[in-house]
Amino acid sequence: MVRSGLGGAVDGTRTDASQVWPTGSLHPLLERLSAPLAERLIVTDAAIAAITVVIGWALRFTQDDAYITLRFSRNLAEGTGLVFNAGERVEGYTNFLWTWFLALPHHFGGDPVLWSDIASIAAGLSRRWSPCGSRRPSAIVGWPSFQSGCS
Repeated sequence: MVRSGLGGAVDGTRTDASQVWPTGSLHPLLERLSAPLAERLIVTDAAIAAITVVIGWALRFTQDDAYITLRFSRNLAEGTGLVFNAGERVEGYTNFLWTWFLALPHHFGGDPVLWSDIASIAAGLSRRWSPCGSRRPSAIVGWPSFQSGCS
């Protein structure tokens, strides 16, 4: 009897599906390819992470608007509140959580610009392996997906 795919034999007789593909296992070709593919994806992910860190560190810069946020965060850490100048109650920031986040290095005596650079690179890395990013077709071949949010 000659088999033709999953449907059965050429002579018209039906074969049991377990004779073609045993239950609980992959096709032999897929079994041979799946392990190396998983290893290649791990190596690819590690390479992308390393490249992201190197390029992110080499091309980092601080825009002038960031210093507005840094001043608000410094004043918050010093206890004068979310103000640009002490005594003036003006909301001049557009990134509330980032301002609070950058108050931490001011409070603990760290460098807020360095803190900001490291946090930005870490956020970029986390986007690559987020549940939204890792299931995109572009992530399968090792390229990060730059779409914002899940859809």
